[in-house]
Amino acid sequence: MYIINKIIIKKIFLILAISSIFSCKAQRGSFYETINLDPQDRSEDYAINGKYYKDLNNTLNNFTGTYLYTNGATSFKIILQKKLESSVNNVYKEDILIGSYQYIENGVEKINVLNDINNNYANGWNYSINANNILTGQTLGCTDCSANEKWLRGIIDDPLPNGGGSATLFIRKKIVGGQEAIKVWIYKSMYAAGPGSAPINSVAYPIGEEFILIKQ
Repeated sequence: MYIINKIIIKKIFLILAISSIFSCKAQRGSFYETINLDPQDRSEDYAINGKYYKDLNNTLNNFTGTYLYTNGATSFKIILQKKLESSVNNVYKEDILIGSYQYIENGVEKINVLNDINNNYANGWNYSINANNILTGQTLGCTDCSANEKWLRGIIDDPLPNGGGSATLFIRKKIVGGQEAIKVWIYKSMYAAGPGSAPINSVAYPIGEEFILIKQ
């Protein structure tokens, strides 16, 4: 009887150990099928349940860092980091570039959400800057992009009370005077209200102007 019980106990421990291993793997997202984030290297649609869109080519790494634009009393500071396995409502996962920023115009601080980068959001979309739409070459009319250049389209958000909300953010990596830099441009559709239209909230970030920010 003792021998039989001992065998049963060993089996129970084995089953528990196996269950624990699978549980840990599930928590790490290993049951998500890995797909390349770059649309040039995949043939299926995006945002599919159970997929992990991984930056297999490490394209996002090229954009990480702290960058600064200055012109007199005007400055634009952006911090960018790569977040792995950002969870979108537990439906799918993705690698994503997250960030925060500060904009000072003519000595007046319009917005400062630099500390946003220190938050631990599970979903990278919740940061004031997020980008992982990888573009290649002269896509969307980038006439001075090289044929194989990788650049990004993402979102910048003005979370201030009565702020203007989100806008599209384009980011290109540059070398300026031997220094690493990024070139950014912000586009917000229907920003100007027409005659008789309801007023549109102003935004704290600069719209429609290109900025070269030097890596610090």
